[in-house]
Amino acid sequence: MISKSIFSIHLRQVAWALLVILPLTAAVYTIATHLEAARAFAYDQLRERGKAVALSRARGFMKLESQHFTLEYEAPDSDVAPMVLRAAESFYGPVTGDLGYTPPGKVTLILYPDREELRNSFGWPSNNDAMGVYWTGVIRVLSPKAWTGTDDPVKMEKLFRKNGPVAHELTHYVLDYKTSGNYPRWFTEGLAQYEEHRLTGFLWIEPESSFDQSLYTLTDLDTRFDSLDNQALAYREAFTLVSFISERFGPDQLSAILGDLASGVSFDQSLQHRIGLAGDNLQKAWLTWIYDRPDRWNQ
Repeated sequence: MISKSIFSIHLRQVAWALLVILPLTAAVYTIATHLEAARAFAYDQLRERGKAVALSRARGFMKLESQHFTLEYEAPDSDVAPMVLRAAESFYGPVTGDLGYTPPGKVTLILYPDREELRNSFGWPSNNDAMGVYWTGVIRVLSPKAWTGTDDPVKMEKLFRKNGPVAHELTHYVLDYKTSGNYPRWFTEGLAQYEEHRLTGFLWIEPESSFDQSLYTLTDLDTRFDSLDNQALAYREAFTLVSFISERFGPDQLSAILGDLASGVSFDQSLQHRIGLAGDNLQKAWLTWIYDRPDRWNQ
């Protein structure tokens, strides 16, 4: 039996230790909180500066507004501008609802009449065939007239809603504003594909994205997503990672992770807290989940 006197001494020792440790812990927490707040503030400022630059380069474009969007476009797209806005509005409620965040003000869209102008707005190489991109507070979109292959306005709108980039890029936009950039690159691409698939049914699948090959590690996706040789595979892995989190642990946990990121919690800390998996453990669980259903994922 432990005597009361010894027990009392132990309690005093613990109490004195806590007097030292707790203020230090509080100080570390306060510093970390302030650093994250400073990072988020700087990120938001840089994003808005980038947005101002993009709009300055679109000076002279025509403008059309809807409830939640401002569209900048050139004269050749005057006939499709209202359709682009209708499509954008149709995705606004679902995306903001799913991500649990309504960004401030109106979302800026810039519509480019051809791929060359869209590429030039970023200085992209001529082999880049993207139909849309989100960057620094602006969603850039390729005109549906440049890729739908039809002049029929009804067919064009249907194709634009199903295969166009707005749902995908709007997800990037809302996540970026919600979290002030506090997310890994692969996660925003995975989430954008996940939301796009949910809303439109579109899924980017190519022979190069098959899982019947050597896969990239989570470290690869974390550290060099955009420089990986097989981009189709990288995007496919990102999509299935987000699908794994949502389907294995529930969409509420995915929403909770988004809330953590918005509060400044690191991605790995949030994953560990919400689903008990991060890093190598996340990768192992995801791969097990993938290979348990090859008929679904190995396409």
